[in-house]
Amino acid sequence: MTTITDTPSADAVRTALPRVLGAVTAAYSAALLVRPRLLAKPCGFAATDEVPRSVAVLVRGIAVRDLASGAAMVAAPQGEPLRAGIAVRAAADFGDAIVFGTGLTRQRAPKIAGFAAVWGALCAASGVVART
Repeated sequence: MTTITDTPSADAVRTALPRVLGAVTAAYSAALLVRPRLLAKPCGFAATDEVPRSVAVLVRGIAVRDLASGAAMVAAPQGEPLRAGIAVRAAADFGDAIVFGTGLTRQRAPKIAGFAAVWGALCAASGVVART
């Protein structure tokens, strides 16, 4: 009987989830670099589509961090390098959940912080899958 661990592509199957999550993270981050309002407006940092320059700078800083960590999840070799990239991504998301959860208004915090926490949990879970 052939099992997933017996096939040559087992490694690809185990690393598919973190690589997809990394690609989605990188794509969203690239969109934030171009349009910071995609994060600024839901957070309540911009009342209109015009984002204050200081807010745009901070959003783009977050976007660069997330683009780098997402790209690392896509490109890192299997094993410890990939798991390290996943750990950095999950830590960033959990950190965002704490910061947004404690810093945003009561109306906005649950949605924004909740999304960051769920994304961090998905990334962390993908690290467990990649390890098996």
